[in-house]
Amino acid sequence: MSKPCPPVTASVRNVTVTVNAKGKPSFSVNPIVVDQADTLIVFALNAADYRFPTDGSALQVTGTDTPSRDAADGQFPMAWLIDERTLALQDRNDSALAPSLRYACTVAVEHIQTGERSSHDPGIENNNQR
Repeated sequence: MSKPCPPVTASVRNVTVTVNAKGKPSFSVNPIVVDQADTLIVFALNAADYRFPTDGSALQVTGTDTPSRDAADGQFPMAWLIDERTLALQDRNDSALAPSLRYACTVAVEHIQTGERSSHDPGIENNNQR
């Protein structure tokens, strides 16, 4: 008899991404605050003329606000481009480094017709649940 698989995530944090007339993305929450371990952060793009790039550059998580810390400290093991308007990021939120850490998280959008790209970093603030 096999054991049931544990859930991949305990909670979901929805983030709406919009794009202004100048092509600059903005986020419904800024920073993205995560208070539970094993959270799935879902980015939903709400801009008719834009999409998330499909070449792997749509989402980049790069370390904490403390220069001596390693890149992303293993907190974000998986990311998915679900479709042109939906991204998902797994956040373990269980770092032993500090009770609260802020990570850089750059999200890029691309104009469908021109291919012009723009990005913004809302940041992810983990209130670690270790």
